[in-house]
Amino acid sequence: MQLFADTIATLPFDDMAILFKILPLEKQAELFTDLSESLQHRIIEALETEHVADIMEHLAADEAVDTLQSLPEDEQAEIMSEIDVNDREEIRMLSQYEEGEVGAVMTPDCITLSQHLKILEVLEIIRVTAKEQETIYYCYVLDDNKKLVGCASLKEIFLSDPNVYLKDIMKYNDISINSHTDQEKAANLIYKYDLLALPITDKYNRILGILTYDDALGVVKQEQTEDIEKLMAIGGEHKYAAYLSTSTWNHVKSRGPWVIVLAMFGLMTGTILHSYEDVLEAFIILALYMSMIADAGGTVGSQSGTMVIKALVTGEVTFRDVFKVLFKEFKISCWLAVALGILAFLKVLFLSHASTVPMASSLFMIASVISIALVLQVVTSTMIGAVLPLADKCKIDPAVVASPVLTTIVDITEVITEVINLL
Repeated sequence: MQLFADTIATLPFDDMAILFKILPLEKQAELFTDLSESLQHRIIEALETEHVADIMEHLAADEAVDTLQSLPEDEQAEIMSEIDVNDREEIRMLSQYEEGEVGAVMTPDCITLSQHLKILEVLEIIRVTAKEQETIYYCYVLDDNKKLVGCASLKEIFLSDPNVYLKDIMKYNDISINSHTDQEKAANLIYKYDLLALPITDKYNRILGILTYDDALGVVKQEQTEDIEKLMAIGGEHKYAAYLSTSTWNHVKSRGPWVIVLAMFGLMTGTILHSYEDVLEAFIILALYMSMIADAGGTVGSQSGTMVIKALVTGEVTFRDVFKVLFKEFKISCWLAVALGILAFLKVLFLSHASTVPMASSLFMIASVISIALVLQVVTSTMIGAVLPLADKCKIDPAVVASPVLTTIVDITEVITEVINLL
């Protein structure tokens, strides 16, 4: 259906709307989920409220919630009033969760069975209820108190003796997650244990729904979008959206504030240079190597930040490991700094042997200053790059982990380091 959605999205909207309306309701719902958010809104505007409500009833509850929450409140209320009572309650139940909690993206529809049923009875229940479920890869087994105790795959059920009890073939469940847990952690569990669905429970271990692997992929895409935008100091809501369908003004609003803030901080570099204008004018040779030092610092800092962010996202490290991370990055930076410092020293001696230097100085001294400045810059930039993502875990503004922020800091420290060494 995604291919069909991509095809009709190229048609004039009026033609697309006509084609959409002649499809059966089930196909309309399936097509609706594959359209971009902007096209979904235009479809909603073109249909009667009752028709929109019918489509919402045929969507998975989590998809209906996403669509409704993107609409104005008065329009939400109007559509909700036309939705079937049971579907409405499911939508309201999912809407109570905060954005980012796995409960907001779970699917309430799943097959739950008593552990005392025979396989023959289980097969009949699956046959009758399967049509209403989003996925039936697993059946979840409950005890007498309706608490989750295990699960059984369809394969295990179909291959079992019809007279055997479900409790005898089920796998006792030790992989589930509370509905208020961060959705990224839930997606990571699906990846880690290679699951097709993850049961979502309340605080009493009663199953509320499941997170399917395709919804987990959506979570991963959203989290990746968020991480990339944070790294580039893009503010606002970090939701996955097509580049072309996002308005120019929204792009300006998300990028502008941090660009302005960082530009103001960047003036510090000019202020420092102006304060030591006489010194730098006497050692004009330094200007030839300032960009090399800044580039090296920016590169190692970005590498350090990227590696730490990757480890944080995969759960390999947590904020408790901050000192281990910093010590490891310090050792790495020292090796890199020594190698780059030697290279810079030799580069100055061989490439700038004909340059003019002040009488009280020598090319050897200037080469030493540049190499020391590069060593200090590599070490400090690496440590800054490692600290910023960890600072994000302390609930500091997420944009603080951004690559442009790191670049600005590196530029400032590079000038300070070089001037101090020279003095």
